[in-house]
Amino acid sequence: MDCNLSSCPFRLKDKGRCTLSDRPVDQMVSPGCGRNTNSLIVESLEIGRALADHGRAKFRAQGSCMYPCVQPGDTLHIESRSIEDVKVGDITVIRHEGLLFGHRTIAKGEDEDGPYIVTRPDRSKHGSDGPTYGENILGVVTRIERRGAQASTAPKPLRGYAKVRVSLWEWWNRDVRLRLSKGLERVQRLHVYQIIAALCVKARYPQRRYEVRTPLKPGQTHDLYRVFPPDQFDVTQPLQQGKPVMEWTLALYIDATHTATGWATLVHRPEECPRGKGWHIEDLWVRIRYRGVGLENAIARHAEKILARSGAIIGDSH
Repeated sequence: MDCNLSSCPFRLKDKGRCTLSDRPVDQMVSPGCGRNTNSLIVESLEIGRALADHGRAKFRAQGSCMYPCVQPGDTLHIESRSIEDVKVGDITVIRHEGLLFGHRTIAKGEDEDGPYIVTRPDRSKHGSDGPTYGENILGVVTRIERRGAQASTAPKPLRGYAKVRVSLWEWWNRDVRLRLSKGLERVQRLHVYQIIAALCVKARYPQRRYEVRTPLKPGQTHDLYRVFPPDQFDVTQPLQQGKPVMEWTLALYIDATHTATGWATLVHRPEECPRGKGWHIEDLWVRIRYRGVGLENAIARHAEKILARSGAIIGDSH
């Protein structure tokens, strides 16, 4: 969507486009490529927090485009790196056109926009992801753990048993699981299911915990963020270099894991925005197993309470 509002923080100044309308949040992929699911945004938040606090992070790979070097279920150890320290051959974790992934660095260069790297998945023999600049580089994979042992980060040929194994994995995850998920979604739309499932979730997980996350700097993505208790967060306070936040995420936890059950990202659009002024829920997501039990509405209501305490409301879109 084209945007001519120079004051809008979500406008790409060099392209004159609105970044909010271009966010493919349902197409996020993790280091190693893999599934298309919103939960990977949560994983990127956890990676960003660990890198911001400690300079390192780890999580499980879920995809197959770096197979057999990176295999589904591997634990990837990521360390923060500046673009100058990234080497050709490194598996670099980057953001690119709304995606988050880890691909092999195949070249480095520099142009009028500064130094950049070029990456490509191991299973691709041609093409690349295009140039990636320093602000979109999260780090590099320094170690791979597989079934309790350490695996090499060097590229490996795909042949023999490895080729058969990855074909079966892709068939299951891209065909069978997709059909099962669609069937579950149809069941979750049934009124009877929603009533019973809501009672079961409430009985099993009576406690709910919320967390507010804000980018460290204005205009920065949520991969690096600060955490606030909801009762201590005020959208009018100057939290970012003396300015109020223009975007924040409310995450919900209902179990003992460190992965959010659901979340909503809210953005503040300027007065003249054709998509509607004021605060808006840009993204609202709940893990598939908990859909249909009212958690989406619970997250939205809690976000409204936070805004109301700050004297703001969720606006109407045009």
